[in-house]
Parts: sequence; structure tokens; C-alpha cells
Amino acid sequence: MDQNDLHKKIQNIEKISRAHFKKEEIREAILTYKELQFLCPKDEKYYSTYLRFFKEEEIVIAEFLQESFTEILETCERAIKNLTADEVPFFYKRKLETYIELIDGSFGSWYTKNKDLTDQFIGEMLQKYPENISVLKRLHRLYDVLGRDDEAATLLDKMYKMTNGNDFRVMILKIGALKNTQNTEEAIEILETYVEKYKDGANNLKNIYTQLIALYKKINNHAKANYYDTLLDNID
Repeated sequence: MDQNDLHKKIQNIEKISRAHFKKEEIREAILTYKELQFLCPKDEKYYSTYLRFFKEEEIVIAEFLQESFTEILETCERAIKNLTADEVPFFYKRKLETYIELIDGSFGSWYTKNKDLTDQFIGEMLQKYPENISVLKRLHRLYDVLGRDDEAATLLDKMYKMTNGNDFRVMILKIGALKNTQNTEEAIEILETYVEKYKDGANNLKNIYTQLIALYKKINNHAKANYYDTLLDNID
């Protein structure tokens, strides 16, 4: 098929898909658009746009129900197979998010049937993206919903060292873990180090000060608790 014919075919598929959407024929619209993945397998936008339908449109989820998860996973697999190394991380992350939704949601039987597949995918992620913090955050969440606490703790320690305490989300996860193990003083040290490092532009200071107040009260250091309470009151 020459480029001119290909362009016309793409336009026709998009036109038909839009017409279905206009008539609120959601399933027909989505599945029509899906054809573009096979027509242009090396074009990232036809995979990512298709996934966006499922992420943003509640009506799409209602139309497809659990089948939507299958559609998402299969689309991710096609994208991973056909796209470049620079393009595929997004689809690995989307696949991870879908595993989390399936396991953490009301589809408990899915994990029972797919335990080996899940374990294989986790191993693949650790091997392929051992230092991709965005992937590792999602993998930590997956460990969490699976109840694999030791692996979650080990991965969290790795992420914290990798980011040197500079990633706010990782830091908050670390603080939560320290609270659970009653390591109050270490949690305080981490929070205060973060505030000192970013004192002229720290994000989420209200969150940090609130946590410091609670932690200092826990060890009966009311002077410090009052100090951070004052700082909290002075935030605009």
C-alpha cells in the first residue's frame, strides 16, 4: 500500500470512529479505532490514544467492563513488540498499573489464575528497568497490593538510595515505612533534612510540617511540635 492510499485509509477509519462516538456507539467507535494499531504498527500514537480512551472515559469502562483490562494489556503487548526502546517504557508502566487495578480491585480471582504471569512480569521489570524510578514506584505499589512486604521494603530502600532523598513521593513512602516500624527519630531526621535542603522552595510543606508535629508529639518533644505548628500557621 503506497503512502497516499495508507493516508486515505487512516482518515477513513478515524472518520468512521468519530461517527460512532457521535452516535454514542462506544464499543463500535473504540474497536474501529483499534484497527489503526494493525494498519500502522510502528506509530506510537495509535496505541497511546487507544489506551487513553479506557483511562479517561468512564463510559468506555462501563461499556467494556472487565474486558477493558484485557484490551489494555493486549494493546500494551502489541506496543512493546512493535515500538522502539525509547517508546515502550510508557506501555510497561501502563501494564503495571493495570496489574495493580486487577489485583487491588474487585477482580481477586484474576491474580489466582495469573500468579505465574505476574511473577514473570515482575522479574522482567526488575531486569529491564532496574534504575527507572517511575517503573520502580509502580512496582513497589504492586508489591504492596500483593502483600509482599519484604520485597516492598527492599525495593523502597533501593529507591530511596537511588533518589538520595530528593524524590518527594519516595520520601513519603519511606516515612510511612519508618512509622510502621516505630523508627520515629529516623523519620524526623529525613523530613528535616528534606526541609533544610529545599527550604526556599520545598514542595508540600504543609504535609511535612503536619507529619513533623505528629512525630515530635509522639516522642513528647512538645517544644519542637509547637515550633513546627507555628511554621505551619505561617504558610500562606
